[in-house]
Amino acid sequence: MTQKTLSYLGLCRRAGKLALGHDAVAEAVRGKSAKICLLTQDASPRHKRELEAAQTTADIVLMPITSQELSYSIGKKVCVLAVTDDGFAKALKKQFEEEAT
Repeated sequence: MTQKTLSYLGLCRRAGKLALGHDAVAEAVRGKSAKICLLTQDASPRHKRELEAAQTTADIVLMPITSQELSYSIGKKVCVLAVTDDGFAKALKKQFEEEAT
């Protein structure tokens, strides 16, 4: 995961466009405001199962970083988060695609 991706997440946090933690993400998924859900490597399998069971329209992405590494960019230790803004979600999806190639 590049520094640019982590910077996007930090910017999302400062803009108030992130749902952080299990309960906030579950609420965003139920309210259909989650555009993309992100899980760290050390997220429990229960988190992934619950997101998949919610049949969200948001993409679920497993990030190749730990929650400790993520905490440096967003300022809070979490292992699951959701982006609730279309613009940030599109920018992150584009960044993930660029990193995959």
